[in-house]
Amino acid sequence: MVRSADGRWQLTESDLEIGPDCLEVELDVKDGSVYAKAYLTSLFDVDYRLGTETYGTNSYISLFAEYDVSNDGMRLTYVIHRPDGSVSKELETYCLGAEKATVVSLMRKSGLGEEEAILRDWWLTHD
Repeated sequence: MVRSADGRWQLTESDLEIGPDCLEVELDVKDGSVYAKAYLTSLFDVDYRLGTETYGTNSYISLFAEYDVSNDGMRLTYVIHRPDGSVSKELETYCLGAEKATVVSLMRKSGLGEEEAILRDWWLTHD
């Protein structure tokens, strides 16, 4: 992680991975919008970045990126899994422009472009 110009912690490509089968691309059949969702493997101190306190509690965090390909919008969300099996509600964290670019780059390396093209082709033939 590095500090952004406004002092917030910013994720870099060395902080994240998108593993095999962790990218899902969907088409909204109402308007033809394409959405990509990915589980992000965190290679950084999530408590430090998210302001959570899971270290030493046997809890863990699942971090997700939701990318609206059609409108170039990005959401970073997470849930906390507790030792008793309960899961927190979905929480949202800030997403800086450079982080969005990093996540989109990882998504493209994981096949976003090919999936998007298939869905757009389908949309054009079924519109």
